[in-house]
Amino acid sequence: MLDNSPANPKTLWQSQKNEATSMTLELLRQRVRDLNARRRREMLTTVLAAAIVLVLSAWGILRTHSVSLQIIFVLSSAWALAGLYFVKRGLRNAEVLDNATLQTSLEFYRLQIQQNLAIFKRFVPWTYGPVILAVLALVAVLAGMTQDQNQPLSRIAPFCILFVLWLIALPAVRSRRRRELHKELDLLNSLESAK
Repeated sequence: MLDNSPANPKTLWQSQKNEATSMTLELLRQRVRDLNARRRREMLTTVLAAAIVLVLSAWGILRTHSVSLQIIFVLSSAWALAGLYFVKRGLRNAEVLDNATLQTSLEFYRLQIQQNLAIFKRFVPWTYGPVILAVLALVAVLAGMTQDQNQPLSRIAPFCILFVLWLIALPAVRSRRRRELHKELDLLNSLESAK
């Protein structure tokens, strides 16, 4: 049986008044501008990651005589260049609407959030994937160079430790950013349901 008594926590919770969230058109425009600034930083990161992969690959190809490692460097370069296209694919120009109603602005804001979430889904495999592949191949080249010079492998340990720390930190930072976007989307959904 359903307990609709005032002492029931569910009934008490559902009977509370909703907190009024005020979303003005100017606040909405500011959030869209902030969202677009973050997206531009993501796009710049994609370009920088591709440049890093190209530089590492060129250096690795010149320093190694192993055909398999040279092929890996070429593949990571091609992957990074393809990533420049695939990360940006499907994005619409983010113009701030001047004479839009609040409903249209909310729809526009939702579109911007959904586009940023789409970037997140494509970002790691198309941006950091080639970086990880190129750095792993670079570690193999550096290990080969230290063995050729009769040096201990501990000479490349600091680089390997930094790389492992970066691999650990990357998912934490990316998931935090994804949670922020989902939180924005939930706020937008609550605003629309309050109407």
